[in-house]
Amino acid sequence: MPWINVHEHPDAALSKEDKAELAKFSPKKKQKKMRFYVDEDVPPQAVKILREMGYAVQTVQEEVVKSGHPDENHLAEALKQDRILITCDRDYLYDRHYPLHECPTLVVCDFRTRTTDEIFATFRCLDILEAYGQMPGGQVPTMGMKIDANPSGWTEKARLQEGYSERHRYRWRQDKLQVWVEDHGPY
Repeated sequence: MPWINVHEHPDAALSKEDKAELAKFSPKKKQKKMRFYVDEDVPPQAVKILREMGYAVQTVQEEVVKSGHPDENHLAEALKQDRILITCDRDYLYDRHYPLHECPTLVVCDFRTRTTDEIFATFRCLDILEAYGQMPGGQVPTMGMKIDANPSGWTEKARLQEGYSERHRYRWRQDKLQVWVEDHGPY
């Protein structure tokens, strides 16, 4: 059973208590807007698109003093400013160098040919982060999250507060969010 629509996934069913808790945080209530810290390798067109989407964006390019700094400094700055790091640098995905529990939420983007359509498709992964922001507390319920995104989908790896990590693959098909479900079969 590879790709299934998220709302059809057995884990998607909410208890009555969960539904009541989420009802307290209806769309009428003002949600905290996501804020991004954008690495210097992200194309200016992507920054423009993020801003057009209404997000608060700060870029390394705009801070001449930070341009050319090592990756660790950009991670530290994103953490300090409580922003989500957007980058095209795949080195951030290496857990040995950048462990989940020491990272801010970060999104590693592969925009492919960098057309406007591909940039928008890559940023569809932000829908997941937006959904987390609408949860009680408005925070991503993890101790670290890395998203590896491209126009055809994304992989999310999160370290939960309970101390373990989860990995999920998502994509949008016909305006429906789908998740990859491993079929382990009978043991």
